Amino acid sequence: MLMDHHILFKPLKSFPLKSSSRPSIIPPITSIIPLGRFYSSPSTSSEPPVHVPVSLISQLRKSRPVPLSLAREALAKSSLDLQRALEYLDSSSSSSAKADKLSSRPTSQGTVAVRLLGSKRASMIHLGCETDFVAATRTFQELASGIAGTAAFLDVPIISHLDSIQIPSSSNSSIPSIKSISSNKSSTISSETTRTKGITVDKPTHPEEILSFPTEALLSAPMITLPENDEQISLPDPQTVQQRLLSSLGETGENLKLLRAVSYAAPFPSDPNIRYVPGVYSHQGKVASLVVLSVISADPEKPIASLVHGPGGPELENGLNELARGVARQTVGFPTRRIEKGEVENEEGEVLLDQDGMMLSISAGGEGGSVRDILDRWGNERGVKVKVVGMKRWSISDVLEGS
Repeated sequence: MLMDHHILFKPLKSFPLKSSSRPSIIPPITSIIPLGRFYSSPSTSSEPPVHVPVSLISQLRKSRPVPLSLAREALAKSSLDLQRALEYLDSSSSSSAKADKLSSRPTSQGTVAVRLLGSKRASMIHLGCETDFVAATRTFQELASGIAGTAAFLDVPIISHLDSIQIPSSSNSSIPSIKSISSNKSSTISSETTRTKGITVDKPTHPEEILSFPTEALLSAPMITLPENDEQISLPDPQTVQQRLLSSLGETGENLKLLRAVSYAAPFPSDPNIRYVPGVYSHQGKVASLVVLSVISADPEKPIASLVHGPGGPELENGLNELARGVARQTVGFPTRRIEKGEVENEEGEVLLDQDGMMLSISAGGEGGSVRDILDRWGNERGVKVKVVGMKRWSISDVLEGS
């Protein structure tokens, strides 16, 4: 049975009116909520922000390679006390402390990124992380691409312990001996000594050599921002590669580690009788390769420089660049371990020149045969001789030393 609404609700009692003729049932709003709450201006008792001098930030970042914003935050929270700022960075709230905690975690996933600059310089880097989920994120992929671009843009340092050695700039001063740290460099390889800005280095005389880029040196280098078209080079990022790693670690929450890096730079100025062409290819960041081709003219009376800069030169150069990329792709598609047969017995598919050139043929006109046959045929049609003189093939599943 429905109840009458008159039974459920009783009428309100009448209240006496004040002199203002306003019902006293509604008190003034200022007696409920302070008037000051309706204003967004800060209280006069709040402290002004701390001004952090740039010199202090620079001094702190020399001790701790942290992002600029984190260095400023640490100094502001420690009242510009450098020692307290260092303690703050070592606390659990900082990126560097978080990196230390995550450093023991395995980095079995990741990506192998490659970069080619102007068909003259190339690089390949292996950046590790913990899960394939993070490896596929935009943050991680952009970080790997940036590091690869930096490695391609910079010359490989082939001197050791540079920071700990006082090297005089005067040409009359004695310069200490500095050993090469390139792991690819054999003790039997000859070298020539070069002096640059008071620094003596060993300059390799093998222009086809793909050099190992020491990870410590690359981590301390400024991150170079490179456009995709390689037409203009931006100024160096104010952060180093290590600082960018720390910043990305805060976003991903995983251990990120630069595991290895290599770089190649064609000799400059180039030899008019021989041309070196690098090529790179990466398959979804899982397997990648960097190769170097040498090209000479088939006619001793016509150096390769005259062919490249003469009639039909641009087409020849574009064809060489595409051919180098095709060789790199071929290397990725097979379990390639070496360029040609040696004394060690090889399994099927491990020797590049003996492989079925099914992937290379796409870049070389579509005709089949072995890689050796395709390169010979391609060169004969254009009056040149092409040879693969350098190769590196990496996979994220490779077993690394010390891992």
